Amino acid sequence: MTPKSSHPPLHVSAHPAYDYLFVGAGASATLLLLSMERRGLLNNQRIAVIDPDDKTKNDKTFCFWEQPDDPLVRHCDALIGHRWKQVSMNQASAESLHPWQYHHIRGVAVSNALRRVVGERQIDWVSEAVVSLSSTEHGVTVQTPTATFTAARVFDSRPPRFAPTAGNQAHLLQSFIGYTIETESPIAAPGCIDLMDFSVDQLNATQFMYVLPFGERALLVELTRFGESVLTADEAAPILHDYIAKRFGAYRITEHEQGCIPMSTCPIELVPMAGVTPIGGRAGAVKPSTGYAFKTMFLQAEAIADGIQHGSEPVFEIAPQRFKLYDRLLLDILRRTPELGKPIFATLFSRNPTAKVLRFLDEKSTLAQDAAILLSLPIRPFIAAWLRDARVRLAGLAVPLALLVAVIVLVFLFSASPDVYRVVQAVVLSVGLLVVGIPHGAIDHLLESRRLKTRVNPAFVLRYLGAGLALLAVWMIVPTVALVLFIAYSAWHFGQGDVVHWKLAAHRTAKSWLWGTALLGCVLLGHADESVVVIRTLGVALPQPDGEVAVRVAYLLAAAALVWGLFERRAAIVLSALTLALTIHLPLLGAFGVYFIGQHSINGWMQLRSGFSTGDRRLYLSALPFTLGAIALFAVGLAGLYLGWFSAFSQDAVAAFFVFLSCISFPHVLAMHRFYTAR
Repeated sequence: MTPKSSHPPLHVSAHPAYDYLFVGAGASATLLLLSMERRGLLNNQRIAVIDPDDKTKNDKTFCFWEQPDDPLVRHCDALIGHRWKQVSMNQASAESLHPWQYHHIRGVAVSNALRRVVGERQIDWVSEAVVSLSSTEHGVTVQTPTATFTAARVFDSRPPRFAPTAGNQAHLLQSFIGYTIETESPIAAPGCIDLMDFSVDQLNATQFMYVLPFGERALLVELTRFGESVLTADEAAPILHDYIAKRFGAYRITEHEQGCIPMSTCPIELVPMAGVTPIGGRAGAVKPSTGYAFKTMFLQAEAIADGIQHGSEPVFEIAPQRFKLYDRLLLDILRRTPELGKPIFATLFSRNPTAKVLRFLDEKSTLAQDAAILLSLPIRPFIAAWLRDARVRLAGLAVPLALLVAVIVLVFLFSASPDVYRVVQAVVLSVGLLVVGIPHGAIDHLLESRRLKTRVNPAFVLRYLGAGLALLAVWMIVPTVALVLFIAYSAWHFGQGDVVHWKLAAHRTAKSWLWGTALLGCVLLGHADESVVVIRTLGVALPQPDGEVAVRVAYLLAAAALVWGLFERRAAIVLSALTLALTIHLPLLGAFGVYFIGQHSINGWMQLRSGFSTGDRRLYLSALPFTLGAIALFAVGLAGLYLGWFSAFSQDAVAAFFVFLSCISFPHVLAMHRFYTAR
């Protein structure tokens, strides 16, 4: 469908192969096209925009505050319809916004800018909804109900889908209904906006009026709700009519505006796809506690366009993590006690200059300025929200904290009584292997289907056992090669499991290798003398190392991991690094067992539980057949060791344990790699 307007007709091509394809034609797509146009990046490029809306109605308002000489204002000057230098809260006296101005852009102005670029650049417009995206070796395939398109790069601005609310996350809606009106009488303060006027019924939510004057008799009056329910026209109409009539007198409506913006701290559910770049709300442009997004969308567009121009990945400005905490606390309060919204916002603006509040909401304030603002607010609800938030965050550290405490106890026990320690070690390792060590690897037969009721495939069992037996053969024939393989895939597997569990999305492969290498290096070098004895028993000749030097290197690796954890701002990594350093004071088997069972297996189990969306009991039952099979194999291995079947390892039980572990873990590593890659 070609939109009806006086703009140039939109060209539709019969050859769907594009350099750039925009899924969605909203503000984020428009800003990116404008940024690319300014840099000459649209020249000689085949581009398409797919959106079912013809973008001819003025159904949106975009606002932001910024200084007059900022690039955002300069580059969007043609879009800006109105600017104000004064603001009011709850109809109080006007207050200066200096050094900022408040800017207003009509939705139709953004649409017109998009249509100009589309017309001038002969960009194809497809008036359909997108059904799916998929990445192929030839680019990205975009499927609509009637056609298939391919592009080298796709910019996806479809509405985001948020993960279910859990833990300390909150999800509210900012819904609004507004009337653009003309009044019979001149209004009192045409140069001042009303940012929030709470003199309306709250209706078990946080509701306020938002008033933007466009002249002496024209203005936008909008009722906004922060809450879990969406504001309806039937609810809004009497409130709007009553408010306008009492404050401005007789009026007539010239335009209607209605919308709903997610206010969510929940993660956006996205499957990373080569060639697809999320933009706008899909890329987290909406600030959860306010709903403002235009400025962030502009900065996203500039960063992406700069990246294209210089052939590099876009560099996005990242606000300090504390602002995410502030958003979570506020949304938690508004969700649990919506009646507190009015006093919190009223106090925020009455006790602080508006310019400082806007800097705070812009995430540009200093820590001292944050503290001054937060201390000016009703403190009890924020302390209660912070305690709830801290409890949830610390719950995620329960396992690494417990492991650290356990290692401290084990170190003291080993120092005090090595004989008692060895008994405790044998019991702990045996129980740990039975409870989580073996079970976490006994669900591999379900990983391909991702369904717990999948029948065991005999071919899978044969492949699985075949891989393990093949590695056992390598151990018996060429132990050096087997050892190198074991260390390499163990480093990768341990690193990948932890990095996924810690939710480190950027540079995941490199971080997996680095962390896995560091932790295995720390374990082996921290027990260099024992490691060499075991390795020699396996039939691999190694020179005697300098134990003191090796231990120093192990401590350096643990220290590097600690610094990395601080850099990543991940307490779990810091705790893991401290635990790793302490295990140097335990025997080799205990050090490895602490990590393998206490961290790797437990983290893997939690990832599986999350991946299958089930509980521990059901997961254990699903793992039971292969758990029993692994135990049976272990029993056979012990019997074979006793009977001399594996003469190469019969002199060292620790060596036999590592060989057994390597053989059952090899096919497990391959299966879990596929599982982790899909998460």
